[in-house]
Formats: sequence, C-alpha cells, structure tokens
Amino acid sequence: FQQTTTQLAIELPFLDSVVVVRDGYLIYEGYFNGYDAGKIHNVASVTKSWTSAAVGIAQDRHDAVRLDATLATLLPEHFAGEQRQDKAKITLRHLLEMRSGIDFSEDALNSGEYGSPEELAARDLTALALEFPVAHKPGEAWNYSTLDTQLLSAATQRALGKPLEAFVRESLFEPMGIRDYHWFADGAGTTVGGQDLSLTPRDMAKLGLLYLNGGEWDGTQLVPSRWVETSTAPQGREARYREKTEVIQWYGHHWWTWGPDWYGGYAAFQAKGYAGQQILVLPELNLVIVTTANTH
Repeated sequence: FQQTTTQLAIELPFLDSVVVVRDGYLIYEGYFNGYDAGKIHNVASVTKSWTSAAVGIAQDRHDAVRLDATLATLLPEHFAGEQRQDKAKITLRHLLEMRSGIDFSEDALNSGEYGSPEELAARDLTALALEFPVAHKPGEAWNYSTLDTQLLSAATQRALGKPLEAFVRESLFEPMGIRDYHWFADGAGTTVGGQDLSLTPRDMAKLGLLYLNGGEWDGTQLVPSRWVETSTAPQGREARYREKTEVIQWYGHHWWTWGPDWYGGYAAFQAKGYAGQQILVLPELNLVIVTTANTH
C-alpha cells in the first residue's frame, strides 16, 4: 500500500485523500497535501446527497414534507400577495430532480459571477434564489443547480421547524458516529443545502456504505430503503437539456447514476462535488471509493 500511496502522490498531485471500503471493511486509505484521517475537508456538492437523505427521512416522518408540496405552501412568506407566481408551483420533487425551471448557471456560481463565497454566505439565500428568472415550467427541463438544493433545504427546514443541519445531526450523524464536521448556514440561518459541508473522508464513506446497504446502519433503518432505491436510480423520463430533449439517465434524487459503460461493466451511483470530491458506490462489487481533492 505504501507503493500505491507514493504513486498516487506523484501522478495525482491534486489528490488530498483516497478511502476504499470493500465488503464493509476499510481496505485502503491514503492522505496527501497535509491531510490526514482526522482532518475535515469541504466536500462541495457531495453535500447535496446528504440533503437528499435528510429529505427522505423527513418525508417518512413528517406529513408536511411531501414531494408534491409546493414552495408557495412551504415558504408562504415569500409568496404573499401573489408574489413570485412563476415559482409558486415548484415542488420538492422538482427540486430533488433538478427540474425547477429556474434560470441558474452552476458555471456562473463557481466563477463568482453571483458573488464571492463570503458575500453569498452573508445573504438570505432563499430570498436570493427566488429572485432568479424562470426559463422553463417546473418539471420541463433538467439543469444541475445548487439553487434548487438551497430551496430544497429552506423548504424542508421550514416544514421541520429546525435547521436542516440539526435534523441531519440527530437522524444521521449521531447514529453513524459522525462528530467532527462543519456545515455552514446562510445569513438567515438556513443550512446551505448544496455545498459547504466539511467531513473527514472516512465519514464521507459512511454515507456510501449506508446507501450500499439500503439505508440500514448497524441494524437500524436510518433512511427508508425505498428512498435509497429511488434516489440512486435514473429518473428515466424526458426533459429539456442543453437545447434538446433527452431521457435523464444520469441523475436520480441528488445522486449521479452511471450505467455499466462508465466503470468497467459495473453500474454505479455517485455523490460528486466540485474539484474532485466524491463518494462512488459500485453495488455489484460491494465497494465504496471516496476522494477529496483540489483540481481547480
């Protein structure tokens, strides 16, 4: 393994960590660029898959968290007096599937066009998100969007009556032994649902293992098994994407879904974040691979 670690450090200098879990056992880990097993790392959009898990748990426990519930119902203060009617019928399902129809560019977010991370963190991101124009009717088009996840976090948090971070801590982090983490909230106190969660790579791997085992952890069903199955399966329905209509086969509910052509004949699902953060799960191999990195 030492030879493998040395080779990775030479060939992939941007890599900060690799963790591999097979059959439930940690079989390899390597750390680079000053990182070690105890140091947390910003997981970027891998955060989205944790948010999805929280929604799955919440909709199983709370009547208000229904996938057909609309933003107008869940966030009524933003729709008072017939405001923002172009967004009133967006549902939690639309947000989970990245089909809100709101005109948002992930490239513009990453380039700082919408503001620096510090500027955005200080704002009420729910109010900001609802000021963006609408490009398509809800459900009509697929567009990977951190804005959609932020609205999902805000709506779920409002329905639960507590920060999404607190709900995840109680329902997932504590039962799974995850204690060392940091998760930002915006200027209004809303958990940043689509990014800005920091975890150790081993704790990232726990989410992959949880989903590999159908939502069960140490004999307890933490995430409903049906939610895990739906979240990690392709949507399989048509949507407008990049000026044409396609069947969405690469995304479920905040998890990327890959057919066997991608990974040597094995189907996979993946939580993926900017600059090389990932949790890759290959069910047929009973395998979870985690990386953290800085490729930009």
